[in-house]
Amino acid sequence: MHLQIGEIAQLLVEQVQERLVERGMTCDLTEAARDLLVAEGFGVTYGGRPLRRAVQRHLENQLSRGVLSGEFNEGDHIIAGMNPAGDDLCLKAGGFASAEPEVELTGAE
Repeated sequence: MHLQIGEIAQLLVEQVQERLVERGMTCDLTEAARDLLVAEGFGVTYGGRPLRRAVQRHLENQLSRGVLSGEFNEGDHIIAGMNPAGDDLCLKAGGFASAEPEVELTGAE
């Protein structure tokens, strides 16, 4: 079941990535970031229904704040990794100095 949730999470993230490309930005997630979305987006009671909300809360909201504040600009490549506490995503333009290997979800170069 988690494999299917992972595939659905990938589709949702790809939709976010497509919207960023329209603004001249790209975004990739680390494996840990993807795992957080899958873990937060699946529950025994509701199955995968919380997944869309997890993507919104952990990824889209932070991207929106970063774009509006000017933290992320046209031409930026944004990497979403885990924050130090391990309970949310941390987004940085250009990536992380000590990041784990990136997992590219769209196949875009």
